[in-house]
Amino acid sequence: MSASLAFAASFEAEAFYHVICKSVAPEYLFRSDDNKNFFLQRYKDYILPYTKLLSYCMLNNHTHFLVQIKSCNAITENLETQLFSVLTKTQREWLASSEKEITISTLIQRQYNSFFTSYTQAYNKLFDRKGNLFSSPFRRIRIETEEQLTQAIIYIHANVYKHQLTKDFQNYKWSSYKAILSDKQTSIEREMVLQWFGGKKRFEDCHNLQADYYYAEDFFE
Repeated sequence: MSASLAFAASFEAEAFYHVICKSVAPEYLFRSDDNKNFFLQRYKDYILPYTKLLSYCMLNNHTHFLVQIKSCNAITENLETQLFSVLTKTQREWLASSEKEITISTLIQRQYNSFFTSYTQAYNKLFDRKGNLFSSPFRRIRIETEEQLTQAIIYIHANVYKHQLTKDFQNYKWSSYKAILSDKQTSIEREMVLQWFGGKKRFEDCHNLQADYYYAEDFFE
């Protein structure tokens, strides 16, 4: 598989993906914490009905998400609860198709595009700018093995380490790391992630060990 195809994987039901959303250079995706909060809210509105969220990290010019696509039945059941008048053309075609001529990959990709459009419109209005905000196509990498799933979660949480923002990635505000260890209500699949690692202690230990492995350069020295 070529590198370009590896970064543009087709979405399949119940499969796992590392999704990366980047801004067009030299623009930032976020200029304030309010932008980040709004982005997460739009993400919940547009993407969470179709995916389970295992981890995320937000930086100024890009974001990382590890997701599992929901089953076709779960997606259909959710769409059936919506008012028909508010559904998009793609969503209506999905519900009307017994053979699913609209594939789940098309449905998810268009949902991401709607999410990007919604955020971009609000961002452009707020900052009096025009044009695209997100680099296209957005990257999605299919997770093929158990090892890759573990690595992706750690890689995403420690990504601020890579970009030299802080070594203390455990306390970085704009990632899912602290939410997974917390007892507060969250949209993240906390129990799923902790069970995968074998509990909170193993979750923390694996992150501490492997974050150093991935990002070993002493760039603060």
